[in-house]
Amino acid sequence: MNQGFYNHSMISKRFYPGKIVLAFIILIIAVTIGCEKKASPAPIFDLILYESKDYKNNEKYTFNPNNNKITMINFWFPSCPPCISEMPDIDSAYLKYKDRIDVIGVQLIGIDSINDGKRFIEKGGFSYAIGGDKQGKISVDYDVTLFPTTLFIDHTGHIFESWQGIIEEPEIAKIITSILNTER
Repeated sequence: MNQGFYNHSMISKRFYPGKIVLAFIILIIAVTIGCEKKASPAPIFDLILYESKDYKNNEKYTFNPNNNKITMINFWFPSCPPCISEMPDIDSAYLKYKDRIDVIGVQLIGIDSINDGKRFIEKGGFSYAIGGDKQGKISVDYDVTLFPTTLFIDHTGHIFESWQGIIEEPEIAKIITSILNTER
């Protein structure tokens, strides 16, 4: 027998298809046992705010996930109909929970300008902190690809929940309550 060629009858006797399936199952089990879902830490950012009922124009807001405070971050822009339709619910939740959480609106700059955002906020009479993401860095750091997107940061500084699309007050209340219950 030539040593340079494989003997197919020898391979089939030593290497059963069942062994491949078994090895694959063991690999899947090992990977899934070793992989726990871990909350992502929320990136730090600064935002220059627009005038709202509770914040002054050009006031600097610093989000620090290590401040042990729950934070709701909403990514939006003025010409996005779903974004503007949810803002009254976000404002209402802010007014209801503002002694226990921070709420921040981050406007994507591009389609709409900072001035468009400022005019919209002024007309809307909102209370929570809202400003423009001039370079788009905050949206990129938070992997925001759909607008609106709302993130809930827990008291440990980790992303607790990510909501894509319109969010209404009942969903906001449910998520905030869930976060508050995990603090205990």
